[in-house]
Amino acid sequence: TDGRRANAKVVPPPVAKSAQFGNWEKVCVWVAENTPPNALFLTPRLNQSFKWRTGRAEVVNKKDIPQDARGIVEWDRRLKDIYYYKENGVEQSLDSISVLGADRVRELAEKYHADYVLMDRSQLLALPVVSRNDEYVVYRIKNPSASNSK
Repeated sequence: TDGRRANAKVVPPPVAKSAQFGNWEKVCVWVAENTPPNALFLTPRLNQSFKWRTGRAEVVNKKDIPQDARGIVEWDRRLKDIYYYKENGVEQSLDSISVLGADRVRELAEKYHADYVLMDRSQLLALPVVSRNDEYVVYRIKNPSASNSK
């Protein structure tokens, strides 16, 4: 094998082509190094490598489709609840959940017991910021149900 190739950094092909790849990589490194291994995240709808890069769980993502009927129904329900809305009776996807506003994002995070929300910086929210770069922001969500159960 080519020695240069053996030492090359492994990058998932669709993500490597992204214009925001460097910032995506940076925010994922921050998450992996600065959040508990059992942290749960709301992430951008079209991300493809968060779990692979960080080792952290997501509430739902478009790519990880469960393989059982009950799991598929729940997966579809979560996708629609978080990332879709109806306009004139037609289902539309959100480019970013930031357009929902801080109250709705917090409500979704608490509903699904997410500890953090990672999203693009298209619209900053009035939530506690724990990390940001030119493209992404990570918010810490205080989850009352989790802290009351400890």
